[in-house]
Amino acid sequence: MKRFIRKSLLRPRDRGELGALYLACFLLVTFLQFLERRAAGSETLVRYLRFIIDNQIAFVLIASAVVAVLQYQMVVRSRQEMRCRILVGDRLSSISFRYAVECLAMLMFCCFLALSVNVVLGFSIVGGVYLAAALAVYAIGSTFFLGVQ
Repeated sequence: MKRFIRKSLLRPRDRGELGALYLACFLLVTFLQFLERRAAGSETLVRYLRFIIDNQIAFVLIASAVVAVLQYQMVVRSRQEMRCRILVGDRLSSISFRYAVECLAMLMFCCFLALSVNVVLGFSIVGGVYLAAALAVYAIGSTFFLGVQ
């Protein structure tokens, strides 16, 4: 495992940033569910939060699109390092595989953490599972941009 991380394309700063972005998306889902539950008991809150409650999916999709854009920027920043690794004998397929596994491992850890919080608070986990699927597609899709010049 240590060798796997040592050969990773992501630096510790990038890992922290990506993990924080994933966690922020999952916590946004939890926060929106909290707002919906809190507003259900009060007509005044429903009136003020109607736009947010009605457009929860749009807010989550926008947040996940921001994560996808920032993840793509990480890939672009690491292209020079990737070229150097290829020059010293590493293969593009190995680099892509390690990158995908690391991104998905961080995603699953953040997903597990956020879904645990949802279960403890008594919220639905469906939104978190859908978000995890969307972010997994983004993470796997970003691996295809590693080899693009």
